[in-house]
Amino acid sequence: MSFWEKGYQAVFISSLFKNPHMHSAKDTLDKINAQYLTRAARAMIGLMRDLAKEGGAS
Repeated sequence: MSFWEKGYQAVFISSLFKNPHMHSAKDTLDKINAQYLTRAARAMIGLMRDLAKEGGAS
């Protein structure tokens, strides 16, 4: 059950980057796109900061 279904405010973040090894034994650290991960993490931190300033999303 999702946070939304339980009445909690939530943000769903998804990647268009598809790793063919995702969720398998071959899904290892050497396959991480560090540049993409860094940019995505910074964007999520910025989003959380902005939502906190506004008192949350509506």
